[in-house]
Amino acid sequence: MTGTTGRTALVTGASSGIGAATARLLAARGMRVVVNYLRSRTAAEEVVADIEAAGGQAMAVQADVREAAAVESMIALGTAKAALTQFARYLAQELGPRGITVNVVEPGPVEDTRMAGVLDEAHRQRQVAATPLGRLARPGDVAQAVAFYAGEDNAFMTGTTATVNGGMSMY
Repeated sequence: MTGTTGRTALVTGASSGIGAATARLLAARGMRVVVNYLRSRTAAEEVVADIEAAGGQAMAVQADVREAAAVESMIALGTAKAALTQFARYLAQELGPRGITVNVVEPGPVEDTRMAGVLDEAHRQRQVAATPLGRLARPGDVAQAVAFYAGEDNAFMTGTTATVNGGMSMY
């Protein structure tokens, strides 16, 4: 463990793909995890079961994070992606005095996700060609960035955005 015991992470979209990989990684590092899902209770409960089977603590919570009322309800334990960075900065200012950090991980195209399935092969190849690292992200790549932000070793960064796209944004 890397010293994250006692911390809790809320992972949105955690019933599959990037969110599920992130939830599992954070739990493996000793964090309690809230597995947020929109539609698939069964998939979210499978993620929770995996975490608990590995000795971690997790719970599944349904909420549409595009609706402010749903987010407020979920936190008692639409924001478009374009506005998410500014929203995170606002939350970082509001929650900082309570010792809560708020950061955004913004992935580019990610293999093995629902969105990746929308790309036809020609479009996928163009995206790979535009990426200096020569591939699309994997769910675990994004999970690593989230785990970095969530770890106690990174307790002083707040209100920032990490772009996880293999350098694609440089073009």
